[in-house]
Amino acid sequence: MEEKLMIYLEIHQLTKQRLRVSQIAKRLKISRTTVYKYLEMTFEEAVKEFDIGERKKKLDPYRDWIVNWLKEYPSLSGAQIFDWLQERFPNIEVGESTVIITRNVRKDNTVHFKSNRYSVPVGTYTRQAIVHIHTTDHVLKICDPSTGEIIAEHSISQEKGRLVKNRNHSRERSKSLDLLRQELIALLAHDKATNYIDKVSKDYVRYRRDQFTLIKKVAQENKEWVHLALEKCIDENLYSANTFRDVVGFLKQTLPDQQLKIMEESDKIPVDIAVQARAMDQYLQLMGGKYDE
Repeated sequence: MEEKLMIYLEIHQLTKQRLRVSQIAKRLKISRTTVYKYLEMTFEEAVKEFDIGERKKKLDPYRDWIVNWLKEYPSLSGAQIFDWLQERFPNIEVGESTVIITRNVRKDNTVHFKSNRYSVPVGTYTRQAIVHIHTTDHVLKICDPSTGEIIAEHSISQEKGRLVKNRNHSRERSKSLDLLRQELIALLAHDKATNYIDKVSKDYVRYRRDQFTLIKKVAQENKEWVHLALEKCIDENLYSANTFRDVVGFLKQTLPDQQLKIMEESDKIPVDIAVQARAMDQYLQLMGGKYDE
Protein backbone atom coordinates (compact mmCIF):
# COMPACT_ATOMS: atom_id res chain seq x y z
CA MET A 1 0.00 0.00 0.00
CA GLU A 2 2.76 2.36 0.94
CA GLU A 3 4.05 3.82 -2.34
CA LYS A 4 0.69 4.09 -4.06
CA LEU A 5 -0.92 5.63 -1.00
CA MET A 6 1.89 8.17 -0.73
CA ILE A 7 1.46 9.04 -4.40
CA TYR A 8 -2.29 9.34 -3.84
CA LEU A 9 -1.66 11.85 -1.05
CA GLU A 10 0.83 13.81 -3.14
CA ILE A 11 -1.61 14.02 -6.05
CA HIS A 12 -4.31 15.52 -3.84
CA GLN A 13 -1.78 17.84 -2.20
CA LEU A 14 -0.56 19.12 -5.58
CA THR A 15 -4.14 19.54 -6.77
CA LYS A 16 -4.74 21.89 -3.84
CA GLN A 17 -1.75 23.87 -5.09
CA ARG A 18 -3.63 24.24 -8.40
CA LEU A 19 -1.25 22.23 -10.52
CA ARG A 20 -2.65 20.77 -13.71
CA VAL A 21 -2.95 17.02 -14.25
CA SER A 22 -0.13 17.04 -16.81
CA GLN A 23 2.15 18.87 -14.36
CA ILE A 24 1.36 16.41 -11.56
CA ALA A 25 2.01 13.45 -13.86
CA LYS A 26 5.37 14.87 -14.92
CA ARG A 27 6.37 15.71 -11.35
CA LEU A 28 5.54 12.27 -9.94
CA LYS A 29 6.63 10.38 -13.08
CA ILE A 30 3.29 8.66 -13.53
CA SER A 31 0.67 8.65 -16.29
CA ARG A 32 -2.16 11.16 -16.49
CA THR A 33 -4.60 8.25 -16.39
CA THR A 34 -3.24 7.31 -12.96
CA VAL A 35 -3.61 10.91 -11.79
CA TYR A 36 -7.26 11.02 -12.89
CA LYS A 37 -7.91 7.64 -11.23
CA TYR A 38 -6.46 8.72 -7.89
CA LEU A 39 -8.29 12.05 -7.96
CA GLU A 40 -11.62 10.23 -8.19
CA MET A 41 -10.88 8.10 -5.10
CA THR A 42 -11.70 8.94 -1.50
CA PHE A 43 -9.08 8.22 1.13
CA GLU A 44 -10.98 5.15 2.39
CA GLU A 45 -11.23 3.80 -1.16
CA ALA A 46 -7.51 4.35 -1.65
CA VAL A 47 -6.62 2.42 1.52
CA LYS A 48 -8.74 -0.54 0.39
CA GLU A 49 -7.51 -0.34 -3.20
CA PHE A 50 -3.84 -0.39 -2.29
CA ASP A 51 -4.04 -3.03 0.45
CA ILE A 52 -3.14 -5.93 -1.87
CA GLY A 53 -2.55 -8.75 0.52
CA GLU A 54 0.47 -10.52 1.90
CA ARG A 55 3.28 -9.02 -0.20
CA LYS A 56 5.75 -7.33 2.12
CA LYS A 57 6.59 -3.68 1.56
CA LYS A 58 9.00 -1.27 3.17
CA LEU A 59 6.33 0.70 4.99
CA ASP A 60 4.23 -2.24 6.15
CA PRO A 61 5.67 -2.06 9.70
CA TYR A 62 4.64 1.59 9.88
CA ARG A 63 1.20 1.26 8.35
CA ASP A 64 -0.71 1.75 11.59
CA TRP A 65 1.28 4.90 12.35
CA ILE A 66 0.55 6.35 8.93
CA VAL A 67 -3.14 5.50 8.92
CA ASN A 68 -3.66 6.95 12.41
CA TRP A 69 -1.82 10.16 11.48
CA LEU A 70 -3.95 10.56 8.39
CA LYS A 71 -7.16 9.97 10.30
CA GLU A 72 -6.18 12.65 12.81
CA TYR A 73 -4.64 15.04 10.25
CA PRO A 74 -6.24 14.39 6.83
CA SER A 75 -4.38 17.27 5.18
CA LEU A 76 -0.90 15.86 5.87
CA SER A 77 1.36 15.77 2.83
CA GLY A 78 3.63 12.87 1.97
CA ALA A 79 6.65 15.01 2.90
CA GLN A 80 5.26 15.65 6.38
CA ILE A 81 4.61 11.96 6.92
CA PHE A 82 8.12 11.20 5.73
CA ASP A 83 9.56 13.71 8.23
CA TRP A 84 7.53 12.24 11.07
CA LEU A 85 8.64 8.72 10.22
CA GLN A 86 12.28 9.81 10.12
CA GLU A 87 11.96 11.43 13.54
CA ARG A 88 10.59 8.25 15.09
CA PHE A 89 12.47 5.71 12.97
CA PRO A 90 15.84 7.24 11.90
CA ASN A 91 16.91 4.12 9.97
CA ILE A 92 13.85 3.98 7.74
CA GLU A 93 14.58 3.81 3.99
CA VAL A 94 12.07 5.02 1.43
CA GLY A 95 12.56 5.15 -2.34
CA GLU A 96 12.93 8.53 -4.06
CA SER A 97 9.71 8.14 -6.03
CA THR A 98 7.78 7.48 -2.83
CA VAL A 99 7.88 11.00 -1.45
CA ILE A 100 8.59 14.60 -2.33
CA ILE A 101 10.03 16.73 0.45
CA THR A 102 9.08 20.40 0.58
CA ARG A 103 11.47 22.95 2.05
CA ASN A 104 11.57 26.72 2.48
CA VAL A 105 14.51 28.63 1.00
CA ARG A 106 16.22 30.73 3.66
CA LYS A 107 17.25 34.36 3.26
CA ASP A 108 20.89 33.32 2.88
CA ASN A 109 19.88 31.15 -0.13
CA THR A 110 20.24 27.82 1.64
CA VAL A 111 17.93 24.86 2.24
CA HIS A 112 17.93 22.84 5.47
CA PHE A 113 18.15 19.06 5.20
CA LYS A 114 19.08 16.61 7.98
CA SER A 115 20.94 19.05 10.25
CA ASN A 116 22.90 20.64 7.38
CA ARG A 117 22.40 23.60 5.07
CA TYR A 118 22.76 23.24 1.31
CA SER A 119 23.26 26.22 -0.99
CA VAL A 120 21.09 27.25 -3.92
CA PRO A 121 22.00 29.94 -6.49
CA VAL A 122 21.99 33.51 -5.19
CA GLY A 123 18.62 35.14 -5.78
CA THR A 124 16.63 31.91 -5.34
CA TYR A 125 15.09 33.18 -2.09
CA THR A 126 13.47 36.16 -3.83
CA ARG A 127 12.30 34.16 -6.85
CA GLN A 128 11.43 30.74 -5.38
CA ALA A 129 10.58 30.68 -1.68
CA ILE A 130 9.61 26.97 -1.67
CA VAL A 131 11.47 24.07 -3.29
CA HIS A 132 11.16 20.30 -3.52
CA ILE A 133 13.91 17.91 -2.46
CA HIS A 134 14.71 14.47 -3.89
CA THR A 135 17.42 12.13 -2.66
CA THR A 136 19.01 9.29 -4.60
CA ASP A 137 22.38 7.53 -4.38
CA HIS A 138 23.60 9.93 -1.68
CA VAL A 139 22.83 12.92 -3.91
CA LEU A 140 20.48 15.73 -2.88
CA LYS A 141 18.50 17.33 -5.71
CA ILE A 142 16.75 20.65 -5.07
CA CYS A 143 14.03 21.32 -7.63
CA ASP A 144 11.58 23.99 -8.73
CA PRO A 145 8.15 22.75 -7.55
CA SER A 146 6.28 24.20 -10.53
CA THR A 147 8.50 22.91 -13.34
CA GLY A 148 10.54 20.12 -11.78
CA GLU A 149 13.75 21.80 -12.99
CA ILE A 150 16.82 20.96 -10.89
CA ILE A 151 18.02 24.12 -9.14
CA ALA A 152 20.97 22.57 -7.31
CA GLU A 153 22.65 19.22 -6.67
CA HIS A 154 24.87 18.29 -3.72
CA SER A 155 26.48 15.19 -2.28
CA ILE A 156 24.69 14.49 0.99
CA SER A 157 26.97 15.17 3.96
CA GLN A 158 27.09 12.62 6.76
CA GLU A 159 28.22 15.31 9.20
CA LYS A 160 26.01 17.73 11.12
CA GLY A 161 25.90 21.49 11.28
CA ARG A 162 27.72 21.97 7.97
CA LEU A 163 27.13 24.47 5.17
CA VAL A 164 27.48 22.51 1.94
CA LYS A 165 28.07 25.12 -0.73
CA ASN A 166 28.66 25.22 -4.46
CA ARG A 167 30.95 28.16 -5.25
CA ASN A 168 29.03 28.90 -8.44
CA HIS A 169 25.95 29.62 -6.34
CA SER A 170 27.47 32.88 -5.14
CA ARG A 171 27.31 34.26 -8.67
CA GLU A 172 24.33 36.31 -9.74
CA ARG A 173 22.87 34.53 -12.76
CA SER A 174 19.44 36.11 -12.89
CA LYS A 175 20.63 38.72 -15.38
CA SER A 176 21.66 37.95 -18.93
CA LEU A 177 25.21 38.72 -19.97
CA ASP A 178 24.00 41.27 -22.48
CA LEU A 179 22.03 43.15 -19.82
CA LEU A 180 25.01 43.03 -17.46
CA ARG A 181 27.22 44.40 -20.27
CA GLN A 182 24.85 47.30 -20.93
CA GLU A 183 24.66 48.17 -17.22
CA LEU A 184 28.45 48.12 -16.98
CA ILE A 185 28.93 50.40 -19.99
CA ALA A 186 26.41 52.86 -18.54
CA LEU A 187 28.16 52.74 -15.16
CA LEU A 188 31.58 53.48 -16.66
CA ALA A 189 30.05 56.41 -18.58
CA HIS A 190 33.04 56.88 -20.90
CA ASP A 191 33.17 57.15 -24.69
CA LYS A 192 35.69 54.29 -24.78
CA ALA A 193 33.78 52.06 -22.34
CA THR A 194 32.08 49.95 -25.03
CA ASN A 195 35.34 49.11 -26.79
CA TYR A 196 37.04 48.33 -23.49
CA ILE A 197 34.27 45.99 -22.28
CA ASP A 198 34.03 44.23 -25.65
CA LYS A 199 37.78 43.61 -25.64
CA VAL A 200 37.59 42.13 -22.13
CA SER A 201 34.64 39.99 -23.26
CA LYS A 202 36.60 38.71 -26.26
CA ASP A 203 39.69 37.86 -24.20
CA TYR A 204 37.73 36.08 -21.45
CA VAL A 205 34.86 34.39 -23.26
CA ARG A 206 34.34 31.65 -20.67
CA TYR A 207 34.62 34.04 -17.74
CA ARG A 208 32.71 37.04 -19.02
CA ARG A 209 30.25 37.09 -16.15
CA ASP A 210 33.03 37.02 -13.56
CA GLN A 211 34.91 39.77 -15.41
CA PHE A 212 31.83 42.00 -15.74
CA THR A 213 30.83 41.44 -12.11
CA LEU A 214 34.25 42.40 -10.74
CA ILE A 215 34.58 45.51 -12.92
CA LYS A 216 31.08 46.56 -11.87
CA LYS A 217 31.89 46.10 -8.19
CA VAL A 218 35.13 48.10 -8.45
CA ALA A 219 33.42 50.88 -10.43
CA GLN A 220 30.55 51.17 -7.94
CA GLU A 221 32.93 51.43 -5.00
CA ASN A 222 35.34 53.88 -6.68
CA LYS A 223 33.24 56.14 -8.90
CA GLU A 224 35.65 59.09 -8.72
CA TRP A 225 38.50 56.98 -10.13
CA VAL A 226 36.64 55.17 -12.93
CA HIS A 227 37.47 57.47 -15.85
CA LEU A 228 41.13 57.86 -14.98
CA ALA A 229 41.56 54.12 -14.40
CA LEU A 230 39.81 53.25 -17.65
CA GLU A 231 42.01 55.62 -19.65
CA LYS A 232 45.12 54.24 -17.95
CA CYS A 233 44.10 50.65 -18.77
CA ILE A 234 43.48 51.50 -22.42
CA ASP A 235 46.76 53.43 -22.74
CA GLU A 236 48.70 50.54 -21.20
CA ASN A 237 46.73 47.88 -23.13
CA LEU A 238 45.42 46.29 -19.92
CA TYR A 239 42.16 44.45 -20.54
CA SER A 240 40.97 42.43 -17.56
CA ALA A 241 38.92 42.93 -14.42
CA ASN A 242 41.88 42.22 -12.15
CA THR A 243 44.12 44.81 -13.81
CA PHE A 244 41.29 47.36 -13.74
CA ARG A 245 40.99 46.79 -10.00
CA ASP A 246 44.76 47.02 -9.54
CA VAL A 247 44.98 50.27 -11.53
CA VAL A 248 42.26 51.83 -9.37
CA GLY A 249 44.18 50.78 -6.27
CA PHE A 250 47.42 52.19 -7.67
CA LEU A 251 45.82 55.54 -8.49
CA LYS A 252 44.26 55.80 -5.04
CA GLN A 253 47.63 55.20 -3.41
CA THR A 254 49.74 57.54 -5.56
CA LEU A 255 47.56 60.45 -6.67
CA PRO A 256 46.45 61.67 -3.23
CA ASP A 257 50.13 62.10 -2.25
CA GLN A 258 50.82 64.11 -5.39
CA GLN A 259 47.73 66.26 -4.90
CA LEU A 260 48.62 66.88 -1.25
CA LYS A 261 52.15 67.88 -2.26
CA ILE A 262 50.79 70.43 -4.76
CA MET A 263 48.38 71.83 -2.18
CA GLU A 264 51.11 72.15 0.42
CA GLU A 265 53.36 74.02 -2.01
CA SER A 266 50.56 76.36 -3.09
CA ASP A 267 49.71 77.15 0.53
CA LYS A 268 53.21 78.37 1.36
CA ILE A 269 53.29 82.20 1.77
CA PRO A 270 56.62 83.97 1.10
CA VAL A 271 57.85 85.78 4.20
CA ASP A 272 60.29 88.16 2.50
CA ILE A 273 57.72 90.38 0.76
CA ALA A 274 58.24 94.09 1.56
CA VAL A 275 55.11 95.81 2.89
CA GLN A 276 54.68 99.45 1.85
CA ALA A 277 54.27 101.85 4.77
CA ARG A 278 51.93 104.86 4.37
CA ALA A 279 51.53 108.04 6.43
CA MET A 280 48.53 108.20 8.82
CA ASP A 281 47.06 111.33 7.16
CA GLN A 282 46.59 109.42 3.90
CA TYR A 283 44.27 106.93 5.61
CA LEU A 284 42.35 109.71 7.41
CA GLN A 285 41.80 111.60 4.17
CA LEU A 286 40.37 108.47 2.58
CA MET A 287 38.01 108.05 5.56
CA GLY A 288 36.95 111.72 5.50
CA GLY A 289 38.58 112.57 8.83
CA LYS A 290 41.10 115.14 9.95
CA TYR A 291 44.56 114.57 11.26
CA ASP A 292 45.81 116.83 14.11
CA GLU A 293 49.50 116.95 14.65
